[in-house]
Amino acid sequence: MSYITPKEKEVLSLVAQGLSTKEIAGTLAISYHTVESHRKNLRLKFEARNSSELMIKVSRLAILFPEDRLVKKDLLINRVQGY
Repeated sequence: MSYITPKEKEVLSLVAQGLSTKEIAGTLAISYHTVESHRKNLRLKFEARNSSELMIKVSRLAILFPEDRLVKKDLLINRVQGY
């Protein structure tokens, strides 16, 4: 698995908070299409078919590696290559 970028981490954090693509775009001051691109890249990196599956996989990583919690705003998957 590839590392997630800082901007993907921000998008992932906002997705986890339940924000829509439009809300994320406004919060981060980026375009709707850029957010969609980040979401697509995250789904590809986590091999998730949709946002729900993405969040399930992210949650599993947080359980397996609690010291790397997303809520601490640390990069969640630094050490989890090949998930």
